[in-house]
Amino acid sequence: MYLLLITLGCSSGLKPSDVGADTAGTSSTPAVPSVSEEVCGDGLIQGDEECDGDDFGGVTCIDLGFNTGEVLCTPGCFVDDVNCSNRGDCEDSCVYAEDGACDDGGPGSTSAVCAVGTDCADCGYRLCEDSCTWKGDGACDDGGPGATGDACAYGTDCSDCGVR
Repeated sequence: MYLLLITLGCSSGLKPSDVGADTAGTSSTPAVPSVSEEVCGDGLIQGDEECDGDDFGGVTCIDLGFNTGEVLCTPGCFVDDVNCSNRGDCEDSCVYAEDGACDDGGPGSTSAVCAVGTDCADCGYRLCEDSCTWKGDGACDDGGPGATGDACAYGTDCSDCGVR
């Protein structure tokens, strides 16, 4: 029995004289943070975070209604559109502008009853500058949807990518 007490004492941090003593509430085990604790700045989008570090959850300036730029993540893990902007001409001259459906025939439109760039309220801004060095080479190089490369800025290779 004595050997058993020594073994228990060594493994539990108790001395043989402590066996049977009231040790409730005297644990010296340090608290371990919860694994599910949300931490802004850990690179993982969790809970109410819109972004975290370089992870924007796929959100782009285009998703926020702009046609160019890059979103940022604030120290509080919210998406910041300060570097987003709209370039290109756009007007709401389409008779169906602001009806809740994109009608200009461009990417994402539901119909083509209006000219591209005339239903901005519903379609967003359409961009086309065609200033890319590699415009007209048969490959879309602006890094946007369907592009084969990103050698040019978004919306600058309209000959190959179409109006953005």
